Amino acid sequence: NYAARMAQERRWHPSQQIIPLNEKASKVEIRFEVGRLEEVLRWVLSFGSCAKVLAPKMLADLVRQEIRAMQAE
Repeated sequence: NYAARMAQERRWHPSQQIIPLNEKASKVEIRFEVGRLEEVLRWVLSFGSCAKVLAPKMLADLVRQEIRAMQAE
């Protein structure tokens, strides 16, 4: 998965932790602490369907809202 590979190759944040979710590390979980979610929202959306927000709920809600707004006519 290109997104997992890309996520592992770059340091996105000083508090970043990368946790492989399978043996080949083709799926990873990325954890870090930030003060504002707006920048993280754009970053998550840049991965498209290759990303899934597990937490915080507020970020997951922002992603859903943005996707709905993108689909609006």
